[in-house]
Amino acid sequence: MKKLHKLVLLSFLPNFLVSFAVALFVLVLQFIAKYQDDILGKGFSPSLIAKLFGYASFQLSVLALPLGIMVGSLMTLGRLGENYELSAIKASGISLWRVIYPIFVVTLLLTGITFSFTAFVIPWANLKLYSLLYDLSNAKPEFTLKPGSYYKGIDGFAIRILDRTPQGTLKDVHIYDHSANRGNLNVLIADSAFMEINEDYMYLKMTLFNGKRYEEVYPEDGKPNSFAHSTFYFDKMVYYFDLSGFRLERTDEKLFASHQYMLNIVDIKRAVDSLKAVNDTLKIEAKNYLEPIIHWQESLPLNDTMKYEIIQYNKITDLIEKSQQEIVISKAQNHMRSMKNFLEFAIIRKNQEKVTLNKYEYEMYNKYTMPIACLIMLFIGAPLGAIIRKGGMGLPTIVSIGFFIVFYVLLTYGKKMSRDDVIPAIWGAALPAMIMIPMAIFITFQASADSKLFDLHAWKTFFIKLWKKINQFS
Repeated sequence: MKKLHKLVLLSFLPNFLVSFAVALFVLVLQFIAKYQDDILGKGFSPSLIAKLFGYASFQLSVLALPLGIMVGSLMTLGRLGENYELSAIKASGISLWRVIYPIFVVTLLLTGITFSFTAFVIPWANLKLYSLLYDLSNAKPEFTLKPGSYYKGIDGFAIRILDRTPQGTLKDVHIYDHSANRGNLNVLIADSAFMEINEDYMYLKMTLFNGKRYEEVYPEDGKPNSFAHSTFYFDKMVYYFDLSGFRLERTDEKLFASHQYMLNIVDIKRAVDSLKAVNDTLKIEAKNYLEPIIHWQESLPLNDTMKYEIIQYNKITDLIEKSQQEIVISKAQNHMRSMKNFLEFAIIRKNQEKVTLNKYEYEMYNKYTMPIACLIMLFIGAPLGAIIRKGGMGLPTIVSIGFFIVFYVLLTYGKKMSRDDVIPAIWGAALPAMIMIPMAIFITFQASADSKLFDLHAWKTFFIKLWKKINQFS
């Protein structure tokens, strides 16, 4: 039995590692495609980009792990079935469960690692990832002058060059100064120029040759004069541009620390308890405000007969002197408007707090969903491999991706419904498990009974026989 377990384990681990690496690589590529406009083309250092992708890999590894387990187990059992080794094992009296047992032990270990990641590591990685991504998205693009195009990346300036020589000389340079917000009143033209940026990227030094500077004079009365201008010529001029805005400014990570993605399992439980307390406080405030209004009759200094008449005929104004009726009605209307405004504000705030609570509750319960997904994918992939009996990366990968897409759609749909308050957050987080667990149980029983439910050859034979019968009656 130990040799069998060793055989299965040595076959599973390479398949799992390769599948996990491929799945993680695809997910990282998807991440790059999603945020390419925010991180690419801005001149960031390779180490900074690598750090960003490293944080993203921590986050995406939890999603790639179930897929890697399913593909790896499916390929392992599929190869054993394809080589008739699984049939020989079953013929010797060893059950399918005993074959899967070593993979199950490894999956349990991976489940514990996944839970540790979702509970503590992923929140830390999310804090690093999204704070860095926020800073990168707000950073300006890299300073680049393209011949024939206007560059407006420097605030208050537009720069155009006609050409650039291989030695770095800029030809036919036009600089438009818009820093005064008065249009093209200050234009600088030069035949050629050299530029250099200091090491800490604080300023750009541009040395211009053989040019002129045209500036329209703006009179003190504020009225433009088309004839008032000045022009001076130069052989050489040094112009400095402030590039401090191009430097990457890091935001304090504490500003992001309270988001539901950044909280570990201990902190998010505390946050959920606090949000529930806020919701309870809102209910108490509304109740205390409405209590006197609901029981307004008890506060009236009227006898029982008068109270009966008010309830019966709703003519409280008949009990008030005509000279006071207008004042009383006006006060009542103002009070009703105040009550209406209070209730509208209370409802809006209650809905906002409920949406926030749903988000935090979903993230709290979702920390248990992904570890459970590892076990679910094992009991889908391994039995499927025993039924399909195909190894390699072809058919097993296609089948696994199909089941994983179903899991991912359920995960996304459950998240949306719980946040929209359609279903409780715990059911939204558990939706993939509730749908996939019955599927895993069904497939496992089918594999234990040597079912040919997913055997393509059996289905092909079935349809051939069915077609022959149809032709006999036609």
